Amino acid sequence: MRVVVVFLACLFSLPSGGLAMDTGLMIVAHGAPSPEWNRAIFEVGKQVESLRSQYQGGSFRGAKVAMLEFAKPNVPEVMAEFEAEGYGRVIVIPLFIAPSGHSHVDLPAVLGLYSDEDVQEEFGGEVAGRLGRGCLPVIVGPTLASGNVPALAVCDQVRELSTSPDSEAVVILAHGDHGMGPVWEGLCREVCAYVCGKTGITWCDWAFVEMGQAYLAEGIPTILRASEARPRVLVASLYVATGADRIAERWGKAGGGSGKAPRGMMAAFANALEGVDVQFSSRGVLPDERVAGWILEEAEAIVERVEGGH
Repeated sequence: MRVVVVFLACLFSLPSGGLAMDTGLMIVAHGAPSPEWNRAIFEVGKQVESLRSQYQGGSFRGAKVAMLEFAKPNVPEVMAEFEAEGYGRVIVIPLFIAPSGHSHVDLPAVLGLYSDEDVQEEFGGEVAGRLGRGCLPVIVGPTLASGNVPALAVCDQVRELSTSPDSEAVVILAHGDHGMGPVWEGLCREVCAYVCGKTGITWCDWAFVEMGQAYLAEGIPTILRASEARPRVLVASLYVATGADRIAERWGKAGGGSGKAPRGMMAAFANALEGVDVQFSSRGVLPDERVAGWILEEAEAIVERVEGGH
């Protein structure tokens, strides 16, 4: 799915050169309380800058990383930097796995492209005044699901864990989004098909567990079904920078506070995987230098389409 949102509220204040202007690239991730998670995102920013420099910048004068919440710098702060440095427009690439409320509602709201009272209340001052403080045209690009990076990354995780494809099953843990259910289902189906085709494993399924809250109710039952089909289960992560092992470690204990599974189910599943040969991947899509390449390719393609009138 490709969705490009164009904001030209200050169209008539653009330089006389029209679209031939200094362009900034902003990479936006969700952000997390964990410094380790945030470091993985900032590393992507460094990789993008390195690639951009190798190709003499391409269409971009500079690239910056911004966080939607929980970490700094946030989106309005980075937009203000672009304005202060004299940029003429900004291409925004959301570093999210697939379309979701964050990529298609929260991010446009924080950028001032969309107004919603509930979102504004959630983000508070980060949303307020955005329209009144900026005159930069903004173009928002697609999520990672538009390319093949998710499938490549999950396949790498499975290969790292696999020892005997004929006796193994794969379970993919993913965030999911109830409002974008068909998109996420389609993505996981494509990833499973790719992994099976490349590894020779013939059983693959997925579970949407949010940030782990639904691991007991959705993740463990899916792993148990996989263990009935094959003697060894490989659990991969379809998250930006969170490993499947971390989700299992945090939420695989009874009383994890998820609110997603009845209390009796929590107790029943507390030791549900005892005796099951299950291996969890220790990383998400990141670290992976292909992400930086995808970001630049998508951003350059957007510039080409806009300047070419496509």
